Amino acid sequence: MLQKKLWQKLNLKSKKLLNQFLKINNWPKYSLLGLLFIYSFNIHSNLINRNVTKFSWVPDTEKPFSGKCYEYDIETGGKSFQAVVSKSKCKPEQTTYHWVPSERGVGGKCFEVDLETKGSKYASISSASNCVTENVSYVWEQTSQMSGECYQIDGNLKKKTSKNLCSKNKVDHYWVARENGWGGKCYAVDSVNGPAGYIESVKAQNCRPEQVFYKLNMKKEGTQGYCYEVALDGGERAYSRRVSREECFTNRSPEYMWQRDESGVGGECLEVRKSVNARVSSRRVDFKNCIDFKTEYSFRRSSKVEGVCLLVDSLTQGEKFSVGVVKRNCREQVKDLQTTLMQGPDGSPICVESDVQTGGNKYVSRVANKFCEDVQKKPTWILDESGWSGKCVERRVLGSIERDKLINKELCRPKSTKAVWHNFSKLKGRCFDVDSKQGPSGFVKETSLKHCAPKRYKYIFYRHKEEAAGNCYLVDRETSGEKFNKVVGLKKCRENLYKVPD
Repeated sequence: MLQKKLWQKLNLKSKKLLNQFLKINNWPKYSLLGLLFIYSFNIHSNLINRNVTKFSWVPDTEKPFSGKCYEYDIETGGKSFQAVVSKSKCKPEQTTYHWVPSERGVGGKCFEVDLETKGSKYASISSASNCVTENVSYVWEQTSQMSGECYQIDGNLKKKTSKNLCSKNKVDHYWVARENGWGGKCYAVDSVNGPAGYIESVKAQNCRPEQVFYKLNMKKEGTQGYCYEVALDGGERAYSRRVSREECFTNRSPEYMWQRDESGVGGECLEVRKSVNARVSSRRVDFKNCIDFKTEYSFRRSSKVEGVCLLVDSLTQGEKFSVGVVKRNCREQVKDLQTTLMQGPDGSPICVESDVQTGGNKYVSRVANKFCEDVQKKPTWILDESGWSGKCVERRVLGSIERDKLINKELCRPKSTKAVWHNFSKLKGRCFDVDSKQGPSGFVKETSLKHCAPKRYKYIFYRHKEEAAGNCYLVDRETSGEKFNKVVGLKKCRENLYKVPD
């Protein structure tokens, strides 16, 4: 908007000057239309390109290689406009990279710094790769018999890097079995210098021999066990890698059997298979694998307030098959439910839900006390001490106990509300929905800024006295922020600094 007005003023001034020039020289207007366009365009370009702000780097006095970049207006030296901007705005034409090692000597950080002072006028953290020169080298340091670390060395730069960068010579692969003989790790080792030159754990397949067979490892007969790929020459200690159980079985279609537990109301479904080495393996699987018959839900009451829901075979009603399931399945079988307030073992009130027909034989369960409470009052709004927040409650009674239950604020919303703006401090406010008649004392809830947005607005820059930088704000034109304010990008406030050249 500001640039448009300036453009109009400049065009008007240009036309007056041009008309005077034409009258004096007696030239037709159309012959200098191009001149008018060029003259106007140059003035506009000079206006847009005019430097009204500068950038200044301020280093952190307590933290080396750290600081902030400030943009400030030239005319007032930052009184009208001074804000923190991207560090790249302060980046000089000539920079270099500087490595700062950590206190322990390994690792560190790479910084891009100004060439003149090496960090006092500009510093920004950069990728470690930027601090690496052509003189980089890699050094292997063995840390134990079976491990080590590879370090990238370049001047005072020393950082851990990928171990395989230190693998200069040919490597051999060795299998190291676990103590029990099953499973292990494969290691790549320097063929010339051994672990002192390089050693690293690699994928087990690197140690896989050409000939293998599959063997089921079980602690005792009947247990699940694990299938291993084993070296034909040397057995499991030479090489054994855990693989899919399917590799150890000749019968691809397993058999399932139901095994009842001692309680008689539960059990487990077992998958039974015979391995290639003639060992019988069984493992627990989902109970649904053992169901090849008709089932139904059955409730077994265990006390006045509790019971279990079972899935049983319809033929024997649980003699052949029964398993505990979530109570919701039995609850859904009941048509009518009721809640009853009872006295618990310690004398406190408890709420019990049960079926109406049998009083709990088909379904009974203890539920949250709120289901037995009576609502005594309509939702009531309670304003807190700040005056701009609150809670909605309703009075509930459970036996002789009364309490105020916190409920959704929307249940206290009146029929008529209005949007109001409130500043908690200078240019720091929020938009609220409040009761149209009672204000916040009747209801208040923060709402979207768009409900308080003014029709006429402007952009202002404001900086608190105690702060080094400020912000650009969108504010209402009438009060300059008392009725509305919002932090926006610096672009609009920067545009307001442009003025017509003298």
